[in-house]
Amino acid sequence: MKQLRFYQYAIGLLVLLNISIILFFFLGKPHPSPDRRPRGENFQLQIAEILQLDTQQQTDLAQLAQQHGQQMRAIDREQRTLLRPYFYNLIGSTDTVDTVAILQEVSQLERDKIKVTHQHFQDIKALLTEEQLPNFEKFINRALDILLLDTKGRPRPRGGGLDHDTPL
Repeated sequence: MKQLRFYQYAIGLLVLLNISIILFFFLGKPHPSPDRRPRGENFQLQIAEILQLDTQQQTDLAQLAQQHGQQMRAIDREQRTLLRPYFYNLIGSTDTVDTVAILQEVSQLERDKIKVTHQHFQDIKALLTEEQLPNFEKFINRALDILLLDTKGRPRPRGGGLDHDTPL
């Protein structure tokens, strides 16, 4: 009889333990993944700290970041409109889509992204005083780490190059 009572308590304890573990996973605060790119204000605060920006420079940086984001989103939208017919051409029975022309346009848009980002970095550099310029190299290194590489030095997956937040 005592053995039966022991097993009943053991089973009850295990059930409570399982329920508490399940609740911990569902109710626990989610932590951002380490390879996620910093976005918005968090990254702007990191930049402001690296470059030691004053309040006015931080305001100017926020405007530059907003403009850069708008330009990049516009280019991404153009790419999506081009790439959709390119891939839907695989379904169709006729070759009505000029795939070579689409690829050239997409390549041009990628070059435009690089140029826009380069100009954005030049605009940020123009905000800096002589005392802040030595920090610009550290900023560029950090920005390139985020844009191009993850922490292990492998190229980042970019969601097909279309939407940086949504995986394929």
